[in-house]
Amino acid sequence: MDIKGAKEKVEKEIKALRKEREKGIRRICVEIEECDPILWLSSQNFEKRLYWKDRDSSFFVSALGELISIKGEGIDEIFEKTKGYLEKYPEVRFFGGFRFPSKKRGDEWIPFPNYYFFIPEFELVKRDKKTFFVCNTMMPVEDSFLERLSWIEEGKEVKRSKEVVYSERVDKPGKEEWKERVEEVIGEIERKEVVKLVLARRSTFRLLNPFDTFSFLRDQREKSYHLIFQPSKGISFVSMSPERVYFRNGMKIETEAVAGTRRRGSNEVEDRMLSEELRKSRKEILEHRLVSRLLEEKMKVMCSSFSIEEEEEVFKLSHMQHLYTKFSGRLMPHISDQDIIKFLYPNPAIAGHPVDRAVEKINRIEGFDRGWYSGVFGWIGKESAEFIVSIRSALVFKDIMHIYSGAGIVEGSDPEKEWEELNSKIENFTSALKGV
Repeated sequence: MDIKGAKEKVEKEIKALRKEREKGIRRICVEIEECDPILWLSSQNFEKRLYWKDRDSSFFVSALGELISIKGEGIDEIFEKTKGYLEKYPEVRFFGGFRFPSKKRGDEWIPFPNYYFFIPEFELVKRDKKTFFVCNTMMPVEDSFLERLSWIEEGKEVKRSKEVVYSERVDKPGKEEWKERVEEVIGEIERKEVVKLVLARRSTFRLLNPFDTFSFLRDQREKSYHLIFQPSKGISFVSMSPERVYFRNGMKIETEAVAGTRRRGSNEVEDRMLSEELRKSRKEILEHRLVSRLLEEKMKVMCSSFSIEEEEEVFKLSHMQHLYTKFSGRLMPHISDQDIIKFLYPNPAIAGHPVDRAVEKINRIEGFDRGWYSGVFGWIGKESAEFIVSIRSALVFKDIMHIYSGAGIVEGSDPEKEWEELNSKIENFTSALKGV
């Protein structure tokens, strides 16, 4: 069955439902023939669009519209409200997240709420080699829902220019200011004021032709989570994050430390040499263990039992490679998703150590608003949930593209090398851009 047939089937079911007096959310799911989720999503003329792909490319969701949204200023408030819906409607799933705990508020982030979760109206879900067209509707069904259902198109291939040209690039901070800040942080590390601080940079490009986020991510073969969130037409947040905060299935949890970095080599020999360099670097091991040891302490508090499945392995991406440690465990009965988030975020990988002091320092010295960059995004259902740290990110609107990157400063950091690491971390994006 194609999308057209699925729409007809949904419409018939909805018309039958109108005879009932039932109230609340109804989820209608129809299996369809294989369909490219990102191609389908890019063909839809909706204000709000979302694309999610997990790291293993085993679960894809393309979503349109908004049935229910929950906004707030705190984790407890948000999760208590989502829990109320999920207890009553266990088949639905909320998508959403929240910003880095920055005190700055940049105008560019106004369309993105501080804390935001929503149930989409329409979803294309691809999982276990099966594809489904899903409608979430409120009973009794209104005519406006059927009208929006009629807007949905088949996925259409559209020719687009893969090369995006820019006329200007501005880094904030610039290279010299960045090196001064790194030197300042190294001084604080030597004085034992902090052990690690993650400094971020915003690289702004003025584009001469549109950057198509959908085509861009469709072409990426990175072993990362892929995220596009478009709150309204013409603006989108894009992330290709390698880093999971946690995955929960029932009472089982998986989490991980991804910290310590080298670029990929230009050939197999150089790549292997850089991997060994990463494994043996005192500086990179220190940075990684600040994260992994804190995670171990958190797992002791959250879990009745846990294990370290992979310890300080090398996790390879297209342009970067990282030290990686994976944890899995069984949660204690009283531990909720909001508890897990508060235990695991923010962490030394995106802020520094000690975390509270690092966040305070970041708020003081960074000259821009991180917004959703290095925040949290994911999905939550009654029986399972998954969240990522929204790094390797870009904010695209009109002719402006902000690309965000960060580097962990610890004892032994070199300002010049840290600057080059920032450039390597944004290569997934900059490789698609061409200066005039």
